[in-house]
Amino acid sequence: MKKVIKNIIILITILLIILIFIISKNTSVQAADNGTIKLNVKNENFTPGGTVAVEILLQDQKQGISSFTAYFHYDENIFEKINSSNIESDASEEELDSIDYGDETGKISVYYNDDISNIGKICTVNLKIKSDIDISTITSFTTSVGKVEAFSYEHDNLADYGTITETTTIKQQPSEKLYLSSETYKIGDNDIKNYEDGDKYISRVEQKTMLKDYINNLETNGIIVVTKEDGTVLTSDEYVGTGMTLTVTKDEEKIELKIAVTGDLDGNGKITATDLSTMNQTILKLVTLENEYKIAADLDENGKVTATDFSALNQMLL
Repeated sequence: MKKVIKNIIILITILLIILIFIISKNTSVQAADNGTIKLNVKNENFTPGGTVAVEILLQDQKQGISSFTAYFHYDENIFEKINSSNIESDASEEELDSIDYGDETGKISVYYNDDISNIGKICTVNLKIKSDIDISTITSFTTSVGKVEAFSYEHDNLADYGTITETTTIKQQPSEKLYLSSETYKIGDNDIKNYEDGDKYISRVEQKTMLKDYINNLETNGIIVVTKEDGTVLTSDEYVGTGMTLTVTKDEEKIELKIAVTGDLDGNGKITATDLSTMNQTILKLVTLENEYKIAADLDENGKVTATDFSALNQMLL
């Protein structure tokens, strides 16, 4: 009797071993035999409040998968805390069963309705950059997925990809170059609507133009200051005059132009009998006007001061 019981126990043990072998054979774990998991980080919008998209890709996929799981890690000092709304999939409604994210664990789970082949992009994690962060101090950041697994119902196996880490160097946005443009005034002699290196003058400014109105006709990303010839700063309700200097600055960049107000030859910003007298003396070659003063006197912009300019100035004075 004891021998029979012993034989039964041995038989049961053998059967258990065979059963375990069969189960382990049918549901096998393979080390990344079904393609390669990679992270593709898009950081072109790396600015405070901007978004960095981290794509989780399955490349060189050899067989379909029905589910994907991974633990996602990111720098919470740089990015806001994510939730399920930050995870999205390109799979169609017919293909995708559900996509979940564990807020506490950081586990991403993607389930398909059937085995899906040629997935390419499994999902995208959208990381929002904190709005109050000083990005000038950040040179790189790291994202990773750990315990990455993909399961196939059809083949009843599990591909284990381990941990994938991606360190991304920040593409710093180049600072915008200082610019100055105007639809009203003439800047230089070439592209007269936009400042170019080498331009010296800004003209076509009407008489009795207050500084506040003058500034409204300029477009720039810099700080505007107009100074008189004696070096004092022009105030908003004062007239802009010929001979004054327009200075526009941004960080270490600077644009400096001499102002020519049409017909204003004494620099007070308005046309008077004095200006008419000066132009007359210029025509008679008793006075020589140069630089911005010559530009202000050349009303027809033909490059010289003539009786035609004198007549036009006289009409403006009347």
